[in-house]
Amino acid sequence: MRTAFRLAVCAVCGGLLATCPQPGSAAGNEANGSLAQAKRWLEREVYADHRVTVYCGYAFDERKRIAVGRGFQTP
Repeated sequence: MRTAFRLAVCAVCGGLLATCPQPGSAAGNEANGSLAQAKRWLEREVYADHRVTVYCGYAFDERKRIAVGRGFQTP
């Protein structure tokens, strides 16, 4: 009984290890050479129709001009 259980556990563990990603198997980032390039691509391709600042939630245009809301004050 113990031997059958051990064989079953070994088979399950071997199956799990076989499905794990192997080092070097993932292609990784091949399109963007820098963080700045990646951010520009995201701005143009992914968030083109949702231009809102991360920090304050205000909308901005293609020239990155922020449409500040009423009552906005700077210290």
